[in-house]
Amino acid sequence: MKKHIISFVGNTLSARLGELLSSSYLLGMSEEDLNQKSPEINSLNQIIRYEATGDVVFDVYLLSTETEEVYKCAEILREFYLNKRRTSEMVPYGLIENVEVRIIKGLDAKRQGTFSEGIRNLLIEFSDIVNGFSFERNYSNYIVNSTPGYKSINFFVSLLAQMLRMPTYYIYEPSTRYDKPELISMPLLPVKFDFSIFDDNLEIFLALDDSNDTVDTSRLKSVESNHSFDAFFEKTGNNWKMTFFALVLWEIYKSRYSGFVFLHKKGIDLGLKQRREQFDRVLRELLTRLHKNKEDPDLNHNVGLPSPWHVFKTEVDNNEVRVLYRFEEYYDHFGLQSFRIYARQALFNKKVHNSGNEYVNTFKRTISTDTAFDKDMYKVYKVEKE
Repeated sequence: MKKHIISFVGNTLSARLGELLSSSYLLGMSEEDLNQKSPEINSLNQIIRYEATGDVVFDVYLLSTETEEVYKCAEILREFYLNKRRTSEMVPYGLIENVEVRIIKGLDAKRQGTFSEGIRNLLIEFSDIVNGFSFERNYSNYIVNSTPGYKSINFFVSLLAQMLRMPTYYIYEPSTRYDKPELISMPLLPVKFDFSIFDDNLEIFLALDDSNDTVDTSRLKSVESNHSFDAFFEKTGNNWKMTFFALVLWEIYKSRYSGFVFLHKKGIDLGLKQRREQFDRVLRELLTRLHKNKEDPDLNHNVGLPSPWHVFKTEVDNNEVRVLYRFEEYYDHFGLQSFRIYARQALFNKKVHNSGNEYVNTFKRTISTDTAFDKDMYKVYKVEKE
């Protein structure tokens, strides 16, 4: 079994050792001296000893700010642990499989005005380490060390750990040298998040899913007085963006579904439950293929429709299906390619598989009746998971 430890790095080693700081110098120090000089080594070693039950190995992620001094400490710690692993089989060093340094861009003690950007980049790196935020995932094998580093940043790391229910540890260092530091396991808060805010304002959050998009304040006037929105939105000029807290919950909420598609209010009538289930399968396939390869021929069945309209060709329960749609491409807050899909019309079975491809003429007539592309005629639809 593998466990993953996520730990920020501070500049304490550099401050205490000065020009002596190097991997080779650390390797020559006693365990007692290492623990006294480095809160990173002291806390990481204690956490590994505590978590080392059964057949387990550890990957360690050292998070560094862009400050040169901190990055130097992080790299030296990485070299120290990898060298120590090769020369010692004792716990904890023999249990460490890999150590990786991640620089959080925007976090730099010497640069003003970049903290908010840095916190969002922290979220991106954290998501990459844990392979995304999901409603169904168990994150108990990801461990947060909130001892070293800057306390203002560790607040956000600890908040993330609480939201994802990750084990979190902190080394309490007594004020006197006669008492030993104590490893404290931080209890998880007995809280349950209310995701109804996303259901009630889904189109707003989908608009904000685009990292370059904002929502005008006028769209939020009806809910601006609701105090919970202070936790979900922050103002940037006259517009709103999602807060750090909201971005995490939003990713967890999105993981409940295969995706979201905007359906034309008059052009698509799902009707019976069976048809809805079939259409969910069609949309799941459309979403999967679009993310895998947007040049897939079946995503743009060549029937001579004007750009940007496409026809998705597929089959469900031995029924031929054609979907008239268009899409917008964007990148979300984690740098992932995403699509905003607008499905104008869907035809099943005999309406599709007939001589002369009459469905093409049907789609052309549909497009011709739309004097302009009106997004207000589309309503967001949640595509259920299989």
